[in-house]
This record gives sequence, C-alpha cells and structure tokens, in this order.
Amino acid sequence: MERRIILRSTQMIPISAFAAIILLGPYARADDRRPESTEAQSANMDSQQEQGTKKRNLFRSWLDMAEEAQATQPDWLSPLATTSGRLKNEFRYDLWDQPSVAGNRTYQLGGNKGLELIISPRMQLLVGVPTYTLQSPSGPPGGFGDLPLMLKFRIASAQQSEGNYLLTFLLAATAATGSHRYGTGDSVFSPALAFGKGWGRFDAQSTFGANLPAGDTAKLGRQLQWNTAFPNTRGRIWTYTSWQESPVLLRCRHADCHY
Repeated sequence: MERRIILRSTQMIPISAFAAIILLGPYARADDRRPESTEAQSANMDSQQEQGTKKRNLFRSWLDMAEEAQATQPDWLSPLATTSGRLKNEFRYDLWDQPSVAGNRTYQLGGNKGLELIISPRMQLLVGVPTYTLQSPSGPPGGFGDLPLMLKFRIASAQQSEGNYLLTFLLAATAATGSHRYGTGDSVFSPALAFGKGWGRFDAQSTFGANLPAGDTAKLGRQLQWNTAFPNTRGRIWTYTSWQESPVLLRCRHADCHY
C-alpha cells in the first residue's frame, strides 16, 4: 500500500507542473511583453514632446524676427487714411461714417484693412477684409466690396535715435469679389512708395502711387494717388492732418481706346 501511494504521488508532480505551465504561461508571456510596450509608449511620448518643442521654437523664432524688424524702424502711429510704410503684426478693422445725399449716411465697415503679418525682416503681407458699405436710412441695399491684398517691402528705415525715417515699396491689389454696386468688376493693381520723416513728436508720412485696373479702363480709368498725413503725439493725445489727391490719369469713353 505504501508503494502505491508513493508511485501515485510521484506521477502527480509532473502532471501538476504541466498544468501550472499551461495556466500561467499566458501571464508570463504578457509580463515579458510589458517592458517592450512601455518602451514604445515612452518613445512615442518623447517624439510628441519633441514635435511640440519644435513648433514652439518655430513660433518663438517668428515672434523674435518680427520684434527685431519692428525695432529697426520708427515708432510712429498709423494714420487713419494714409497707408503706413511700417511693418506690423496686427489686425486692423476701420469704421467710417460720412454724410451722403438725400439726408442719408454712408457707413463703411472694414476700410480695406485686415490681418497684417511680418513674413521676413523686410516684408509684410496683408490679407484684408472686404469692406461692407451701407447707406441709411433710405439708400440702396448694402453690399461687400472687393478683397484687398498688399505686400510691403521695406527699402530703408531707421529708428528715432538713428535718423527717424522710412522708405517702403507697396504692392496692393484688389480681387474682384465685390457686388456689382460696390465692387469694381475688375482686379486693380496699385504700386506705390510710402515714405516718412520724423522730428521728435512730429512726423510726416506720405504715399505716392497709381491705380491700374486690369480691365475696363474706359470706366475705371487710371489714377495717380498722393496721400500725406501729419500726426502729432502729445502724451496720450494724438492728432493728425491729412491731405489726399487722386487725379484721373487716363480715361476714355470708348472700349477700343489705346494708351
């Protein structure tokens, strides 16, 4: 009897070990895979952090470049009507209100301004908001004008302590996206020069250029434009005087005119 008991117990040992291997094998393999999974997750997190750091560094570099570009030019106020030759990062939206015929008032929302971004140490891009014009109370229906675009290239500049002057080339354009009442119907290109000189709290800013429509010159004509503003800063109060001249350079009544 004792021998049989011993034989049975020795036969159960390998059977129990085999069962334990079968039952615990998947858990052992899962534990073996954990370090690899943890390493992969850690590598993925490091990659994401590295990409986020690169994006932050790129944005920081752009901000530093823009600050350096603005530090090498005069610190003048932007005139209301005259286009400034200064490079800026800003969003500008102007509102105009002026008397019109028959007791109406004309409201212009936007003023051909919009988002201005410095894209290089000497260049700025403007993507404007189409101006919305409304005549109230008994005028025609309101509508949007054309889409304004502008590229600035600063030729020369100096801050106040080094000369206080500015010279910038402007290449403006309008895409014919406006309604028939408030749009031109054709794209218009407007090259110009913006220049200015400052003397202490007083400065003079001017632009001189031309409006050159891509088509329908019989209706739109070609114009020379000259704008000048004289801002004067006294503490928190500033005033300016502006003068504008826009003579028609070329226009004819027939579509087959040649210039």
